[in-house]
Amino acid sequence: MKQIVFTSTLVLHLFIIYTLKLLDNFLLIILILIASVTIGFVIRKFSENKESAQNLGSGIFYGSITSLIILTVFSFWLSNNFPG
Repeated sequence: MKQIVFTSTLVLHLFIIYTLKLLDNFLLIILILIASVTIGFVIRKFSENKESAQNLGSGIFYGSITSLIILTVFSFWLSNNFPG
C-alpha cells in the first residue's frame, strides 16, 4: 500500500506541475510540496491505530519529500547547465 501511494504521489505532483505550467514559479511549487508533506505527516502521526491510514500518510509524506528533492536537484541542474 505504501508503494502504491508513494508512486501515485510522485505522479500526481508531476502531473500538477506540468499541467499548471508551474516550472517558472519555483516558490509556488515549493509551497504545494510543503503542504503535501505536512498533510502526509499529520495523517501519519495522528492515525496510530489504523494501519491503512498510516500507510496512506507514509506514502504521501515520503512521496512529497522525494518530489521536493527531485525538483530541487532538477532546478539546480537547469540553472547550472542553462544559465540566464
